[in-house]
Amino acid sequence: MTTAETVSCANRQRLLGPGRSSPARRRGPTHLFIPMRRLLLLVPALFLLAFVCTGCAKKAAGLPEEPKGFSWYTAKNGAGSYLQPEDWYVREDTAGQTDLLYITREKITRTKGFFAGLTVRRERGITARFGVSPTQYAETFIAEVVGNAEVLRSAVVESGPTPMYVARVAEQRPTIGRVVVHHSVIGVDSRDMVFHISFEAPGIEWDLLDPIARELLSQFILD
Repeated sequence: MTTAETVSCANRQRLLGPGRSSPARRRGPTHLFIPMRRLLLLVPALFLLAFVCTGCAKKAAGLPEEPKGFSWYTAKNGAGSYLQPEDWYVREDTAGQTDLLYITREKITRTKGFFAGLTVRRERGITARFGVSPTQYAETFIAEVVGNAEVLRSAVVESGPTPMYVARVAEQRPTIGRVVVHHSVIGVDSRDMVFHISFEAPGIEWDLLDPIARELLSQFILD
């Protein structure tokens, strides 16, 4: 474990089944610990980026106490450590240089995706694969997101050593209708990686799930 960078602060997805997000193929620091109690400060309370923490690792080595109703889950594929709500499901996938983690309300199967949940996508080897730096990749990715959806909030947080590009958008999907997706994209040039963290839910359920989204998007450690 090396230095941990603390950030406050969450997928582009295909559909699998009626209106659900597919766990299959989606696009696309040192350790990052992200506390989201301070989340809403930019663009009506959006995101504060504050790099602090050192040595935040697995819970035994000092992970923060989890909120009531949540437990820490550390991905075996290196995607990081995240809060898992009670009775929610976890799935990991790795394909080439892409590591995926899903923490979802619905159980993902071969034939069914999910309606509400967190997706983490860690892309490695960005420069060789895409011909740009991780920071450039992150900037381009979020620009495409906001250019192809209804933008609810967006910001570039530059108070730390690497910018974090954030956007909350609404999309229309077949059968399910309006879906709200919150994206956070962080390019880590020193490690040639991009982390894309997002939370999505049907628009009619967003307010109900917002407290869970805030916890999942605010406290995590990126490997």
